[in-house]
Amino acid sequence: MSTTTLFKHFPSKEALIFDEEIDHEAELKACVENRPTGQAIPDALRDYLLRILRRVKNDPRQAAFHGLIESSDALRDYNDRMWTRHETALAATIAAQSGRPDGDLACAALAHFALQTRQLARVHADPTSAVNAAFDLLENGWRP
Repeated sequence: MSTTTLFKHFPSKEALIFDEEIDHEAELKACVENRPTGQAIPDALRDYLLRILRRVKNDPRQAAFHGLIESSDALRDYNDRMWTRHETALAATIAAQSGRPDGDLACAALAHFALQTRQLARVHADPTSAVNAAFDLLENGWRP
């Protein structure tokens, strides 16, 4: 395969590493749409992020893949951009599930906050605590 043909299918070198972008968006939307009856949307998003952390921790292949990403500024930046690309779709799903209009600012803020929490957890010494602290702040507000 020629380089030209390769880059017709992949927009950058970094994109060659990532093949699950559509899966992430579908999983994010499903965690909101298929949450147990009575579970709040922020709780469903917290649970989803904690599941991802467990997957990386417990699966040696996932751990190695994430180690590769962390070893490169370009891969890490691309991964962050890829992840936050789903913000609009997640916000629309949150709005639909909560009976709010599409484009609702609170839904957009929740989607943004949840996606950024993943990045915060990625760089924290205790990722699980980082996710829980972020969602505790969302649920309870700032209490000095």
